[in-house]
Amino acid sequence: MALLELESITKTFVEDGATTPVLHEISFTIEPGEFVAIMGPSGSGKSTLMNIIGLLDVASSGSYLFDGKNVENLSDNEQANVRKTKIGFVFQSFNLLPRQITLDNITLPMVYNNTTKLQRAKRGHDLLEEVGLVDRGFYRPGQLSGGEKQRVAIARALANKPSLILADEPTGNLDTANGKKIMELILKLNKAGNTIIMVTHDHNLASQAHRVIELLDGRVVSDSATKTSTNQSKLSDKKPAKKPAKKPKKTKAKKKAKK
Repeated sequence: MALLELESITKTFVEDGATTPVLHEISFTIEPGEFVAIMGPSGSGKSTLMNIIGLLDVASSGSYLFDGKNVENLSDNEQANVRKTKIGFVFQSFNLLPRQITLDNITLPMVYNNTTKLQRAKRGHDLLEEVGLVDRGFYRPGQLSGGEKQRVAIARALANKPSLILADEPTGNLDTANGKKIMELILKLNKAGNTIIMVTHDHNLASQAHRVIELLDGRVVSDSATKTSTNQSKLSDKKPAKKPAKKPKKTKAKKKAKK
């Protein structure tokens, strides 16, 4: 079963009697474990689409199934619960609480998920290890580099073990070296089975995803597999060469016993 199914999604903003159509007939599905990049110029509707996928906004029309459930049929509390437990958000600007230490920033989503202090501490330390920040657990955001802040943000997105990670320009505020490290971490998380949707303007980053969905003027103009995905598929489909059958060993005929 697909994790996400969008069918003919539209979005129109209405303000002071003026209507502004932003998304037009958006349709695609995303399977569990996929890594999908969404690209497009400014004003193409990327952010609006991400907000709808993340249940931060609602479509004007169309159908959106998340994990087999039609989000239109969910109450506000049920949608909030899906956001809390099944979707992890990674923002370009990190959005860390400046007065909280790294460990508390990471485990913040767990506070709203009725977990115990002991559970939060264990999960927090596991995530610090996963993102390579074991020695930064008691640092505050102001003491961290940009790359470290984004690793904290990624760890926070993983706190409740979500079905989907939404990453909005995760390397946008980073230099080349830190951006590369963040991308390596994202790829590692995807290989571990996490489903990831990433908005990016960087074609090089997008090429490392399984698929690239391109938007233009609120429409999907391209939805294609990348070379990375094609190569991985070829490797997985390639059957190991059969080893040649071993020839039976020749046995020496026993000499007839002398009479």
